[in-house]
Amino acid sequence: MATDGLGFVPGLIATTPVAGLAIAKSWGSGDHRMVGAIALVSLPLVWAVQYTGGAAPQWGGGYILATGALLIVVATVTLTGGRARAVLRGTAVAGAAVTLIGVAWTIERTHAVADATNELADRDEPALVFHDPHLAREGGMRVLDEQWLVATGASGRGRAAEALADLGIDSIGFVQHDRGDDPLVLPGWTVVNDDRIPLVSGLFVRVTRTDPLTNTRMEYLLGCS
Repeated sequence: MATDGLGFVPGLIATTPVAGLAIAKSWGSGDHRMVGAIALVSLPLVWAVQYTGGAAPQWGGGYILATGALLIVVATVTLTGGRARAVLRGTAVAGAAVTLIGVAWTIERTHAVADATNELADRDEPALVFHDPHLAREGGMRVLDEQWLVATGASGRGRAAEALADLGIDSIGFVQHDRGDDPLVLPGWTVVNDDRIPLVSGLFVRVTRTDPLTNTRMEYLLGCS
């Protein structure tokens, strides 16, 4: 992160360093072992069934917050010696630093996504078509004054072409992540121009203005026959 900018820091130990000390202490003796066991017993189930989707680093984290809290308690009540307290303070400072990085990342990402979404909202196409449902979820609400939909995969783009033809829309902005590939195009539509909008941390979204070649609905139906 020092060289590449802000980003996610996933993982229980990375975000809550004192948890590692608590796990080590849980192997000893004393009543804290039961608390440590309660904290850890749920982890295999969370890791086995967590939904990863398109944002794998953070989805599981929400379900292990209780584990982290219990392990903080174990660390706090068991590390009582002078040297142990110094270690605890150091790991607590490291955890606070990671939290502050997360706050800074959230601020940066929120503003960056808002700026990108504002640029999308200012475009003059009568409809926007999002390839990424996550991007549509974050930005779609900002562009409610326009017509927009999500079209993922070839079949989704085909259904989008049919719907747009039914609505009589003759120009769209197709929004997708810019990965350097050729732009995706709805069947029966052709590229008019191509723009790049900064998203976050050096990533861009690509907005391809496309118009129907002829009768888009007929092209779509012929392509499916």
